[in-house]
Order: sequence, then structure tokens, then C-alpha cells
Amino acid sequence: MELRQLRYLVALADEQHFTRAAAREHIAQPALSQQIRRLEQEIGLALVERTTRRVTVTEAGHTLVARARSSPRSTPPTPRCRPWPASAPVT
Repeated sequence: MELRQLRYLVALADEQHFTRAAAREHIAQPALSQQIRRLEQEIGLALVERTTRRVTVTEAGHTLVARARSSPRSTPPTPRCRPWPASAPVT
């Protein structure tokens, strides 16, 4: 299980749509779908129910999304210092 797969699952749970979730994560829709399938295969559970018009997160999917959201590793890192100003002279 990779952190990015969990991020993709959270995005899919929030958006309820593969294309919008992929756009949010800045990846192609087939790549997002493939990563979700790999995660499902690795866990051995269906995390989403797919139809031609809808995506519904299963109970197992909701449980994993909740765990991913509560994980400290799931939050983006915060910068430790301010970036160097581009206009600063180099000495």
C-alpha cells in the first residue's frame, strides 16, 4: 500500500467521480483507476462500487479513507523555513 494510493482514494471519496478526482490529483484518469484497482487487489476488498454513471465508496472504503485522513503522513508537509527571495542579491 502506497501513500499516493491512499491520497487517490481520499480524492475519489471526496469527488465521487474518477475524472474529477484525477484532475484534483493532477494525474490521468486511467492512472487513478489503475492505482485504486491495485489497492483493492492488495487489500483483497472492494473499496468502491463502479457503475457507468456513479462511483460509490464501500464500507471498507470509508474505513480506509477515515484512517488515511487521520494519519499524520497523509497531510502535506509544511515548509520548515521561508523560501529564499528571488530578488535577493547573491554575494
